[in-house]
Amino acid sequence: MERLLAYRPPAAEFALATDAALSILVVEDDPVVVRLCERQMTRWPMKPRIVTARNGYEALVRIGLSKPDLLITDLHMPQMDGFQMLQQLRNMAELADVTIVVVTGLDPEEVEARGGVPPGIPVLPKPIPFDRLRDIATVIASRKDTRQQRIRDL
Repeated sequence: MERLLAYRPPAAEFALATDAALSILVVEDDPVVVRLCERQMTRWPMKPRIVTARNGYEALVRIGLSKPDLLITDLHMPQMDGFQMLQQLRNMAELADVTIVVVTGLDPEEVEARGGVPPGIPVLPKPIPFDRLRDIATVIASRKDTRQQRIRDL
């Protein structure tokens, strides 16, 4: 826990919320899956900025440093799992506009048996459906571009 609290990411990892790039936080404890996500997502047309966290605690710290546009999380992780993290995020009104997507190897019955996920959060199965995630990211990036254009027009 002390290590997480003392962690200071490189300044380049986080940009101001007004930055044009789409920011994605991937919460996943498997380093191979993390590398796969980074390789796939950096090829997307909107060129997202990818930040990663290994568990819910680390994700909450990173969210506090810079609110992502899209949060993609696994559920089964050490320390604070995705279920616990989502419960914490549900109570944070300032994160209401962050799109959250769960990608898990757990079957739907197991997800429900462990308390489910908050309403409105899609649960996608592993292997990771990168095409579906890219479609979600494209919609978010388009909305973000439209908002930024309105600000520039003022």
